[in-house]
This record gives sequence, C-alpha cells and structure tokens, in this order.
Amino acid sequence: MTRNESNCSACEAVLIEREIIDALHTYCLAVDSCDEGGFLALWADGATLDFGDRYTGAPIGFFASVRTNRMFIEAMSHYVANIRIQVADDKTSATSTCGVSAIVVPKPATGRQPRVIRGTYHDHWVYERGRWAIRHRRFEKILEIALGHQ
Repeated sequence: MTRNESNCSACEAVLIEREIIDALHTYCLAVDSCDEGGFLALWADGATLDFGDRYTGAPIGFFASVRTNRMFIEAMSHYVANIRIQVADDKTSATSTCGVSAIVVPKPATGRQPRVIRGTYHDHWVYERGRWAIRHRRFEKILEIALGHQ
C-alpha cells in the first residue's frame, strides 16, 4: 500500500466515524423530540435492540414504547459522550461504544421524581442503502438516580 493509499484509507475511516457520530446525536434528538421518522431512519433492515428487562426486539416496537412513555413525561434530554468507533478494514461495518445519559422529567400528575439514567450503548453498524445504520444496539445501564422535586 502506498502512502497516498494509506492516507486515503485513513481519511475514509475518519469520514465514516463522523457519519456514525452524527447518527448517534440524531438518535438522541429523535428520542427526545419523539420523531418516529428520524428514529426509524437510523436502523438497518432487520435491526434489533437489547435494553435488557425494558425491551428486546425491533426498533419500531421500541419506538412505540417511547411514544407511550412520552405521555407521562414533561421533558427528556439524552446525550452521548466518550464515543469510540472501530471501522472494519473493508469499510462495510463498524462497532461503537459510547456513554449515554438521559435526564427524564415526569409530568407533575404522575407523582414520580425526575431522574438521571446513565449507561453505555454498544452498537454494531453496517453500511447499507448509502448510509451507516445500526444493525444491533445493546444498552448497559450503569445507574439510575432520582433527583427529587424542585
């Protein structure tokens, strides 16, 4: 491999990583705004999610639970950090891990306290239909803390 070929390969990997990072941020925005179209556009054909006891299955079923839960939520804010991405040598798949935090503020009528949920997303990505999409996501919850009423 020549130096130019090596540089091109490295540049391509950086562009792939940028696309995946953008998709991770789009996921957060789609969940927070309850944007079903934006959410579903992030997933590969036949994709699955594993959120442990909360949900295991297809993205459309997960989003249905998000939409149902939103009836009881005043505000929600997700963000990701510490993103690590490994692109396969053939540039057709990748894996990523990232820390995720969500602040969830229930509607006052629920009597529930606001809470912070912290965990890690473990994702497998594939390049299909001209974009990077999540083939499988596993969420590993680290903690959930009630914040109390203000």
